[in-house]
Amino acid sequence: MAPLKSTLARSVGKLLGVYKETDLSLRGDVQSIRVPPPSAAPFTANIVMMGGGGGGGSYQGGGGGGAGGMAIFTFAVTLNTTYPFQVGNSGTGSPSYPSDGNGGVYSYFNTDSGQKAGAGGAGGGASGTTVAVPGTPSSALGGGGGGASSNSNTARSGAAGDNASPDPNVFGGNSGGSSSTAGFPQGNTGGGGGGVGGNGGNGRSPGSGDPDGDGGGPGGDGKEAPAPMFPSSFMKGPNFPSTFIGLPVSLPDAGLRTFGGGGGGGAEIGRAGEGYGGPGGGGNGANVNREDISATPGVHGRGAGGGGGGQVIGNPNVGKEGGGGVIYIQYPGNVTATISVPSPRGPLANTYTANTGDTNHYAIITADETGTTSGSISFS
Repeated sequence: MAPLKSTLARSVGKLLGVYKETDLSLRGDVQSIRVPPPSAAPFTANIVMMGGGGGGGSYQGGGGGGAGGMAIFTFAVTLNTTYPFQVGNSGTGSPSYPSDGNGGVYSYFNTDSGQKAGAGGAGGGASGTTVAVPGTPSSALGGGGGGASSNSNTARSGAAGDNASPDPNVFGGNSGGSSSTAGFPQGNTGGGGGGVGGNGGNGRSPGSGDPDGDGGGPGGDGKEAPAPMFPSSFMKGPNFPSTFIGLPVSLPDAGLRTFGGGGGGGAEIGRAGEGYGGPGGGGNGANVNREDISATPGVHGRGAGGGGGGQVIGNPNVGKEGGGGVIYIQYPGNVTATISVPSPRGPLANTYTANTGDTNHYAIITADETGTTSGSISFS
């Protein structure tokens, strides 16, 4: 005999006027309800942007390059809108011995009439003059001044930076350090480049009796970006096994979120502990009393200044390039960013949507010394 079929569930359904949905409480069935993911809505992005740093100059005491300006700002994003950008390249170092370095290139976000960050000035070299901040356009502020060289055994003042105060979003504009001179066997020393967070140090000739020691001037300090934009779990997570924007992940968190160190000044002789680049990626100045006498470049993506060259008898040493700039964007995790950068610079623009350590996504776009990284970004 066929099993009896309960009509209770069907009857209750009729009484309630429900015919198309299963009565879950009476049958014990399970109903799955599909909830669509939250759709993206207009939002405010957090952005850090650096202009390109200046290259170091070369002479017996070459000046360190100045750091680019640093912009820290928020930006109201409209979805599915294209925003053009430019990340400024760094200035190249002195091409030969002796010669001046070269200034960097400014950065901008949301067209050239949008937010800007100025470029760093070049370190002094053969010209014997202080090298001004590029200052093009005049609305790109905050570039650090290059350190002075000791050309022709003459001490000079470092270049002034480009004042950042007219733009409340921009930081930097500090001056390069002065050079010093002394006859043989003491030698000449160059000034450090201005950093985002401080002026470049003055060069100090051996035998000067300066309590800070003798050697090229240290690069000016960089500036720390806001901690909430740079979670430790992102900077030191799986996306960055060894370096985060050019700096080793073994550094403290504060060091990893510091940008815009000035380049150290070069020295003809000098103590081994002098002429180092400023925190935030600044390049070191040349120095005969170090194991490695060569100047070093600024770190790309940090907008730092390059180290100044020096002279070791029989081994003249040129200044090095600065560090290219960066645009660093923090945006919500339910938003997709699409970056368009023409070849061959595409690898310099990346988004990070996994293993970020928080609920946000990130875009990091950098430049080097070979050219600007220009393109556009949109969000959906």
